[in-house]
Order: sequence, then structure tokens, then C-alpha cells
Amino acid sequence: MAEKTYSTPLGPKLGAKPCVEVLVFFTTSRDELERRFDPLKQTLAPADGLWVAWPKKSSKLETDLDFAAVQAIGLAAGLVDNKSAALSSRKRSSDR
Repeated sequence: MAEKTYSTPLGPKLGAKPCVEVLVFFTTSRDELERRFDPLKQTLAPADGLWVAWPKKSSKLETDLDFAAVQAIGLAAGLVDNKSAALSSRKRSSDR
């Protein structure tokens, strides 16, 4: 999978500001999630939520993410997980 690079930080690009309450980040790549996780975390106030969404394996979309990988990245960053949900037949999400 070719890695994309961006010159604009994700938060400003998405218009995310501190205390966003809920931030949803869609990705197909573990590398991208690991690279962007800390900047995403920095936009959160203590009670805010970060939802990470990725394609389900059954969607046939190329991804190297699954619940265990997303959970491990979030826990390593000091966040806790409290929700996991299928958004559609093609996307899965986890609240960090």
C-alpha cells in the first residue's frame, strides 16, 4: 500500500480544534494511524472521544488494521477503549 504524505497537519485540515468532543478518524493503514495518533490525541479534552474507523475485513478493501491493532495503539498512547461498533457492512469503528 503506497503511503500518502500531507503537508497540512490533520487537525487544522479537518478543522478540529481543542475540545472537539468527538473526533472520527477513518484510515486503512496502521502506519498512518500510528503517525497521526498523537496529533489527534492532542485535540482532545479529558471528556472528549476519538473514534477510529477502518474497513472491515469482509469489505474486501485493503487494510492492515483490525480491532486488536487499533486497541493496542490507543492503549499505548494512554487512552482507554469503551466502545466498538460496525458502522456499516464495510466499516468498523472503535472509541478510544
